[in-house]
Amino acid sequence: MTVKFEDVLREINGFGKYQKTRYVLICLAALLPSIATYINSFTAALPEFKCSNHGGNEFSSLKKPINLNCVYHSNGTLQKCTSWTFEKKYFQSTLTEEWNMVCDRSIFRSKVQSIYFIGYLVGSLVLGNLSDRYGRRPVMLLSFCLMLFGFFGSTFGPQKIFGFTISYILYAISRFLIACGTRGINETGYVLALELVGTKMRTYAGIGFENFFSFGQLILVLIAYFVRDWRQLSLTFTVFIIPFLSYFLLG
Repeated sequence: MTVKFEDVLREINGFGKYQKTRYVLICLAALLPSIATYINSFTAALPEFKCSNHGGNEFSSLKKPINLNCVYHSNGTLQKCTSWTFEKKYFQSTLTEEWNMVCDRSIFRSKVQSIYFIGYLVGSLVLGNLSDRYGRRPVMLLSFCLMLFGFFGSTFGPQKIFGFTISYILYAISRFLIACGTRGINETGYVLALELVGTKMRTYAGIGFENFFSFGQLILVLIAYFVRDWRQLSLTFTVFIIPFLSYFLLG
């Protein structure tokens, strides 16, 4: 006689204390992908700015073209700005300010985002297949490590002593690793959450797991409101990931 796993779950209570504890732990891990995805909106935010060459113009805003603050008048001709002053109303410091990623250099901001979503693709393909071959739990733990290394690199990689090129490469690689890790957590975590519970509870378990993605966004916005320095914000969430490594200790 063949015994199905779902039948066993039904007999032992499909959503007992054991399943509830593990389910909550897995859902807490689902906070990380949204934080990792949207933190760049704060660490590399674009504050209002003005050209500081020869006095410059007023701070740019959404009401007028930003390129008005990319040039300045000198001896009757327009010259490209080489330095800028940034508004401090909302952000104490950002990577955009530190690396002057405005005007002609704004492409560096968009390239990092492109690299991040390439990491999304690679993580989905590679970690998804690895989880089928070696199990969900090992791949999920690997994903925590990827995110921790990535956050550590994005926090401490950009340094003036390294220069822009090396700092930028380190930051881009770190964002790539973070993106790979988010996919491992999302894909394996979702399946783990559903496999823990009986068939009657799986719809609710799936919805609950996905809701934690939204909760992660709320946590990010709340902390970013109080921590307005990009490196301190990144460091905060680097530390935030460390407790999840304790999942290695769970049987």
